[in-house]
Amino acid sequence: MIFRTTCFFVILSILFNLTPHNQLKSQTASDTAVIADCNQFGLTIWNFGLLGNGYSLQNGEICPSAQYKLHPPTLREQVEHFAYAGLWVGGSISGEERVSTVMIDDAYTRGSEGFEFRPLEGFMSVSSNAGNANYDPTALSYQDFISRFTDLQPIDGEVPNHNPLGIEVLQRSLSWDYDYSEAFIILDYTLINVSSETIEDIYVGIWMDPSVANMNYTSIYEPGGGFTWYDNLQGFDESVDADGFSRDIGYQYDADGDDGWAESYIGIKALGGTVPRPHLRSYYNQWPYSASTNPTYPEYVMALTDAERYAQLTSSVPPGDLSDPDYKPSDGYPADPGSWMLLQSAGPLGSTTIDSLSWSLPPGDSCSVVFALIAARWATWSVDGSERREHLYTSADWAQQIYDGEDRNRNGRLDPNEDRDNDGTLDRYLLPPGVPQNLVVEWFYPTATLRWDAPIPPVSGYNIYRSRNRGAFERINTTLVTNTDYSESGVSPDSLTAYFVTGVNEYDEEGAPSNIVKDYSTPPQITFQYGSNPLGPATVRTYPTRTFSWEVTDVDGQETISTIAYALDDTSSWIELDGNQRAITLKNIPAGNHIFYVKAIDDFGYASHVIYFPDSNDPYSPGVWEVLPVIGDVLLVDDFPFDESNNAMAWYRSILDTIPGIGASGYSIWEIGDELPFSETDVFATLNYFKRIIWYSAYVGPETYGDASNPIHQFVQNGGNIFINAADLVSPPPIWFPFDSTAIINPSGRLFAGTTIESSIRTDLDLEVSKLIPYRLYSFAINDTSTLDPVLGPSFTPLYRLPMPSGTDPWIGTPIVAAEYDHRCEVNENAGEVVLFTIPLHDGVSTGEGTLDGNDSASKFVSYVLRDFTVDINPEYLLLPKRIRLDPAYPNPFNPITTIRYELPYASEISLIV
Repeated sequence: MIFRTTCFFVILSILFNLTPHNQLKSQTASDTAVIADCNQFGLTIWNFGLLGNGYSLQNGEICPSAQYKLHPPTLREQVEHFAYAGLWVGGSISGEERVSTVMIDDAYTRGSEGFEFRPLEGFMSVSSNAGNANYDPTALSYQDFISRFTDLQPIDGEVPNHNPLGIEVLQRSLSWDYDYSEAFIILDYTLINVSSETIEDIYVGIWMDPSVANMNYTSIYEPGGGFTWYDNLQGFDESVDADGFSRDIGYQYDADGDDGWAESYIGIKALGGTVPRPHLRSYYNQWPYSASTNPTYPEYVMALTDAERYAQLTSSVPPGDLSDPDYKPSDGYPADPGSWMLLQSAGPLGSTTIDSLSWSLPPGDSCSVVFALIAARWATWSVDGSERREHLYTSADWAQQIYDGEDRNRNGRLDPNEDRDNDGTLDRYLLPPGVPQNLVVEWFYPTATLRWDAPIPPVSGYNIYRSRNRGAFERINTTLVTNTDYSESGVSPDSLTAYFVTGVNEYDEEGAPSNIVKDYSTPPQITFQYGSNPLGPATVRTYPTRTFSWEVTDVDGQETISTIAYALDDTSSWIELDGNQRAITLKNIPAGNHIFYVKAIDDFGYASHVIYFPDSNDPYSPGVWEVLPVIGDVLLVDDFPFDESNNAMAWYRSILDTIPGIGASGYSIWEIGDELPFSETDVFATLNYFKRIIWYSAYVGPETYGDASNPIHQFVQNGGNIFINAADLVSPPPIWFPFDSTAIINPSGRLFAGTTIESSIRTDLDLEVSKLIPYRLYSFAINDTSTLDPVLGPSFTPLYRLPMPSGTDPWIGTPIVAAEYDHRCEVNENAGEVVLFTIPLHDGVSTGEGTLDGNDSASKFVSYVLRDFTVDINPEYLLLPKRIRLDPAYPNPFNPITTIRYELPYASEISLIV
């Protein structure tokens, strides 16, 4: 995807809500941040050399810290990569080693040791894109952010224990919005010696506090949301690129990928600088957060002094023995996941040298160094290694090529045949030719006609490459093709022919290839639609309806796909569907374990490989798919994935097991886990097997009841009754319970034991909080509750409220925490009811009582809140009726005395007409 719009905004005096291990504070008014958002890498950049925002909410909004992909096709690909990163600059002055740092471990306060740079100005934004509002011919990229800062401190704000180098830094971030540049941002630093002393042997590094995580999966913004710093691994990739140079990428990744939600790398690479290769060298260090000692990895420790930091900038931490289980066998770096810091550095740097080994920067001189921040999705599900880092390599190589520009041999000077524009200047930041898009081939044997879309930026022409019988590709045009089509004759239908196209720019430089198209000898390809099958656990359980979705491609054209065939368990017999069909819903599947198979077949009879679920060859696939039998007409829904021990479920079951008419074998259980089924059809079908649903969601964590809004509404409209216990209220309000407003009843995040939850119907049904509930809870309201159906009564009936506040109670009035919404009054008499309760009935931790068992509340809860889900309730707790009812007189009114029974759902004056 190509992003043409450019967003630029400034954040002044930001208050940071969360940071990795502390709170960033004491910001000055001149501290300014921008969001680089030109491509898919969203990065917060500060005007004093800091990168990232500590995963903080800014004015309630989630702003990217170091996020890729910024605009993902699925939320699984929207991964954050680091909280903070910052510049380290070290050098020697008169034999004294000094290091100035933007940030170090556990230093988040202006003026503290390690927080040693201050801004000199705000940001300037320019763009080389002529269509951009910030267009400037001096810009180097489509989105340049330029700022200037220094390590010299004002007299009244000197950093303790720090002797500055006396430098100013010109920082320039560069990004482009093309597909090949979507995953990296280049950081160009110019260092100016503004002191009166010469600085020797400068080394520059980027310190990073990384943690690869997906906030859509384990959010740092939610207490107990599952986010952890301590599940990451790192390494230093020294693979060799196509030009024969070591890539030298320091990288981190989530150790297990978080069930597919964090399968991403963050990498740092030094692209070059004033000092050319091979004299400019790269170094890599890592250590556990704020750890100055490390028994397991003694050399992997945090530096405490400038001399130690300079030593880290000028050397790499040694990898361990590959046979030692404490180190990764692939590269020798620590094998224990943790909160690892990363330092990638380069040097020596300077403006003058005598022997090319030692460099110096005299007063008034400047030198430069350039880094690339690179994010990359895992290329495979294999273990960490070169195969899985393929996307990281691709983006790193593109960043290097763009920076190199005319300097193809990276020696820092303009050599013969390198001056592409004949201006006598070594030009950098040159974009490669654009990639031709959407190549298609029309096969009219013996002629094949190729057509494609012109790339951006424009190119001078195209080269056509062909392969026959799966041999090597070779260029078949003798002169550049200038149109966006090409025809070749003599193509045999019996040959395995394939084509791709490349663009060539005005400097005769060839770009990346287009997609490859093969002839009709190629069978179709089929995959399950992304996200349509659950990942893990060992066994996934469903009820007898299950929808399977797939995607099919064929380089010969989608129209050649004639048949989809599927089978359940037995592949000796296939059921055929139309070739355009992309999903099938199986119903009435027998209870037990099953395997679903599907394949695609084209017009020539070529079949794709067979895909199946569960897939025994996929380490992320469940091992077993079990279809559960439907038991009873009551379903208990467990929407609490963090309660891994199922304490909440055990509590609910202990209640259901004692209810006459239900009992221990009279109901079914559905454990949702992290995600609902991919298809809403499956969710509704599961609910619709039952008449009464008890759905309890997370005390904290990723509940899914909000995502099930449509199936729940459809279930209720069809006559089902559902009780939902949800501590978090989704926004916007669900259509099955359209409350008008919500309010937090305990801003401190605590509801204390002993608090009474008052029944709106009968005082003897009051509930009592039996243990501290450490979570912000909500009340809700519907503005107009006066409308009554003359037969059915009100649609909205409050059931439980908090009492009038006393003492330190933070709420106002008597807020509603439980209510019933009767859809019969809204639709028809066949619709059902919803009961919503926002006080969690169990915390998922306790193995016994719930949170409202303070006055033997459980039996009242069963009798009152679950009245629609029980039978034969103990008469001691019979409720007021839910609608107006008048029974026939007994005996009949022709007798001297008769009894007339009536019932009302609410207190009211009555009129009896005989």
